[in-house]
Amino acid sequence: MNLMIAIAPAILVLYYIYQKDILAKEPPGTLLKLFIWGAFLVIPASILENSWYINPTGTDVIDYFMLSFFNVALIEEGLKYLVFIVFIWKGEKEFDEFFDGIVYAIFISLGFATIENIFYVTTFGTSTGIIRAITAIPLHAVCAVISGSYLSRAKFLNHASVNLVKAFIYPILLHGLYNFILFLNNPVMSTIVFPLLVISYYRLGLKNIKMLSGK
Repeated sequence: MNLMIAIAPAILVLYYIYQKDILAKEPPGTLLKLFIWGAFLVIPASILENSWYINPTGTDVIDYFMLSFFNVALIEEGLKYLVFIVFIWKGEKEFDEFFDGIVYAIFISLGFATIENIFYVTTFGTSTGIIRAITAIPLHAVCAVISGSYLSRAKFLNHASVNLVKAFIYPILLHGLYNFILFLNNPVMSTIVFPLLVISYYRLGLKNIKMLSGK
């Protein structure tokens, strides 16, 4: 049961995104490869995060900021970005439509999120899985949507270098802000600001999906 709770949210999001790709479906083999690479990224991410771990002391906001944006967001989003550049940006001939960037980025990101979710659910139980299904999984998805949308802009529009930088930076900022508010463990932040942030991320992700998918 816990395994299903850990896996199902990502599968549902992947199915939703796949169905939104209405012009030409991406090769299943490529998508599976990206999902597996995303899952594999948990290993180097864990090594890097543990070797560079920042342990906040008390209410030190700077430490929480560094932990959120650099120790977690930079490493995780940076590795996902690297996989996209190596396997898709340079040589994937099927990357020929605006929405493709989102599809590829989502499969990488949710491969990572699925393995991470399995760890959290098997360690902390069903309630953690339910909470992460409506918070952490959508976070990884939204970061991928934003990254993928700018990678598509870089490929098909002008100012490629600027859009490549945005595809790298913006997900780090989104992920870091999410973690920062969560890690502070402040009652006001947790009960008011954090839910509003999650809702705004939902809206941001759906807006970009609608804009690039055409439906």
